[in-house]
Amino acid sequence: MNAPCALPERSGERWHRALLGDAALSLPGIRPPLFPAEAERDWEDLLGFRHFLRHAYAVDLDPMRLGRNVERLRRAVELTEPSMTLLLDSLAIRP
Repeated sequence: MNAPCALPERSGERWHRALLGDAALSLPGIRPPLFPAEAERDWEDLLGFRHFLRHAYAVDLDPMRLGRNVERLRRAVELTEPSMTLLLDSLAIRP
């Protein structure tokens, strides 16, 4: 998908963050942004938390931190839903 969209190839240890940044971009004639700019920070924070969880084998989880991430997820999904609806409408795909 990168070549037709004129996006650079993604690899290396930061490719998830780069991919997330790409998802926030509008690609005229291809697709709108997958989420609004105001949701990008929440998605970035959640990506970081996912990375932490993936590598934290014997760590006690902080209930406050978990609660903050639940709120981030709720906010990110709420902000992203209209963009996903717009994308599905542009592709003529409806659930």
